[in-house]
This record gives sequence, structure tokens and C-alpha cells, in this order.
Amino acid sequence: MLDKNYDVVVIGGGQAGLVCGYYLAKTKLKYVILDKNQTQGGSWLNTWDSLKLFSPANHSSLSGMFMPKSLEEYPSKKEVIDYLKIYEERFKLNVLREINVTNIEFFDEEYFINYQNYNQNNNLEQIIKSKFIINATGTFDQAFIPSYNNISQFAGKILHSSHYTNAMEFMGSKVLIVGGGNSAAQILAEVSMVAETKWATLTPPNFLPDNVDGRDLFYFATAAYQKGTKQEDKGEDFCGVSSLGDIVMVASVKEARRRNVIHRNGNIIDFYKDGVVWENGINNDGIKIKEAEIKEEFDAVIFCTGFGSNLKHLENLSSLLDNKNRVILKERDFITQPIFESKTYENMYFIGYGNWTGYASATLIGVGRFAKMAIEEINNKSKEI
Repeated sequence: MLDKNYDVVVIGGGQAGLVCGYYLAKTKLKYVILDKNQTQGGSWLNTWDSLKLFSPANHSSLSGMFMPKSLEEYPSKKEVIDYLKIYEERFKLNVLREINVTNIEFFDEEYFINYQNYNQNNNLEQIIKSKFIINATGTFDQAFIPSYNNISQFAGKILHSSHYTNAMEFMGSKVLIVGGGNSAAQILAEVSMVAETKWATLTPPNFLPDNVDGRDLFYFATAAYQKGTKQEDKGEDFCGVSSLGDIVMVASVKEARRRNVIHRNGNIIDFYKDGVVWENGINNDGIKIKEAEIKEEFDAVIFCTGFGSNLKHLENLSSLLDNKNRVILKERDFITQPIFESKTYENMYFIGYGNWTGYASATLIGVGRFAKMAIEEINNKSKEI
């Protein structure tokens, strides 16, 4: 059951919320983690069936506990969910599920958290109070699909990778995959086994060498980021890694390469009723030609184009967002002191949303260091209140 008052309320019980709980449990702070899901697993519960990490288990772990060795080279979706469940239980983290936070109000230096308890028969909103708020709701519920002219006229199926389950529903179809990262490459590899596929990206994707996986990707990408440059700009040797969006050659992607389907076909600029319009000057085999409008029919389009931050519960807080709908954060040295506290609302933190709250903070291995720094700061502040 929820009490009425807490020192710290963590909103979101996925990987970011759990590692915050790990560090909070080491303090004397009274905390609770509120999660809207019915079971453990966070956003992993809703990812596609065949999704795998692209780092071995011991390089994909949260603070305090190694992920058990995978049955294969890289952990599966089920293995990650099982790990998060064991992690929560091992450290006896105070997580309450089926709690939907609807909005937050700030008054007299305290936060009032409005929520609905799905375990109860009624949907009446209830309120708890807290001195500190940690937002750890992630991005999965805010799928991003770019704006294209005439996309509403397309008669085929459109979905985001967050709603993709497996390839069987596309059997015998012609499918366009849009997006240049690991999700796009893995989904393309899978769908191309049962359907005709094409791949659209804004720029050519960066394929890592076969011997570089998520272990190297994380460390080299972090080093490149902290240098403030890509390797070619200053001659730094980062093993071909330029960013965390680089494509790791997992087994399925290697197999698709052997079938010659894991190559870019260009960039799309528009839709029409039966398909898409490719960018002028590039045909659907990726070969440059002179001025031409190339149309191509498709039965379905799968967007692997990323996510925005899931912060709907903060919409009623004035002055929280800037004119680009981003949270205004305190100004710090973004490398030595990650930016994860609101500038306009004291004692409100953001953990696990990607680069704007700490480089690689949306990854299993990356989120722990930012959670640790945030909890240390919160703990020190609480002693001054």
C-alpha cells in the first residue's frame, strides 16, 4: 500500500527506475517506485519477440548484479525481463505496480503526485506527497514517426517498431523499413526472410566491424562523445565507432548481409496512395541518377525512427518545457556533471532518457552511473532540508 508522504518518489519501474531503487535502498530515505505495468520488465515487455541485446550478458548489467550468462551469445528479450525481475526481488526494491501517475503539482516546496490504482475497482485519483521526484518513464510510449506529405493517403499498413511483434503478419508482402539504427537492421533482417523488403535511411548507416559488439560500442562511443568529435575529425581510433546508433553485426544481420538484403536503398521524401516517393536523384537500388521522381509501391511501412520522452504526467507544470518541448535542465558541465535536474523545479530529476540526461543513460550498462550520481545528490540535499 502507498503511504501519504515520501522523501523520494520514482516514476517508472523499468531499468532506470530499478537502478535508482538500488541506490535509494542504500540510504535512509523513504522511497517508492511507481510503475504502471502489471508485471516486471518495463518497456521490454512490449518489444518484438526476437529482440536481442547486442552485448554479452556481463556487459549488459545494472549496478550491483551481473546479468546471468545467456543461453546464446547475446541475451534474448525473455532473459532481460527475467533479469529485471530477479534484480528487483534480490534487492527487495519497494516497487508498486499498476499505478498510473496522471499528473504532478508543485506547491510549498513539495510535490503532489496524482495517480490511479489499477488494482482497485474504481479509477478515482489519489494523491501522495514527496520532497523529491525522479522521472524514469523512458521513451517507449512516445514513438516518433517523421512527418511526410500525403502519409495519410497511404492505403497500406503503417506501424512503428514499438508495435512490431514478428514477421509473420508480413509474409508475402512488400515492406519498406525506415530508419538507420540497430532496430531497423534487425527488423529488416527478420522481415526479409518472409517478404520483399527495401530499406530507407536519411544517410548511409554505419556498420561496425564484425568483431565489434555492444561492449566496444558503448565504451568507444562514450569516448568519442567525450572528445566532442567523431573519429575521422581528429584521427582518433575508436574502432569504427561514431555513435551509439552504429549497427552491430549480430548473427541475424550477418545472415541478412549474406542474402544481400541489408543495404540502403536511399531516402524517401513523400507518400502516395500505393507507396512512397524516393528522393530525387536516387533510384530504388541506391544508384544516383539525374532529376527523376521515383515512385514505388509497398504493402506496409515499418518506422524504426526512435522515440520521444514519455513525460505526459508533467504536462500541467508551467515553465518546465522550452519552446521545443524539451525539459529545461540545470546548466552544468555535461561530461563531468551530467544534466539530470530540472532548472525550473527544484528537486525534480530525470534518469534514463538518453543523451540529454547523460550519454548512454537509456542503456542497461549506462544508466547506473547517472542514477548513482543523482541519488548521492538527493541524499546530500535531503540532509540540508
